[in-house]
Amino acid sequence: MHELSIACELVQRVSEILEQHPGYRAGTVTVAVGVYSGVNPGALEYAFPLAAEGTILRDVALVTESVAPSLDCRGCGASHLDPSSLTCAVCGSTDLSLATGREIEITALELLDEEDQEQGTSQPEDCHDTDCPEKQCAGS
Repeated sequence: MHELSIACELVQRVSEILEQHPGYRAGTVTVAVGVYSGVNPGALEYAFPLAAEGTILRDVALVTESVAPSLDCRGCGASHLDPSSLTCAVCGSTDLSLATGREIEITALELLDEEDQEQGTSQPEDCHDTDCPEKQCAGS
């Protein structure tokens, strides 16, 4: 089950992001999983708590969102949401590439501050760090 190794990588990546935001902890991690990524979203959701056990992410929820495949035409640049058609509807070219559907990426990270921790609330905090390299921080 390679989903466990992916879950371990997610735990490591989120932990690195949290190191850049002292005083915050993660509430929910949202991951986009492409239909053609080879990853079973249910297995990833099952593996995440196992990977997070004994870490600062032990109580964090993982949410997966399915990403449908889409194709780009190399001939004219048109995008197609129907990957079952292997011909560009605009120019008739068969030179198509898979644009979406293979990704596995963190798309959102809910950050909870110390006040949220004390009150037990789960309101996301915006990351206002303009130098933050992570586009998935809430509010970035």
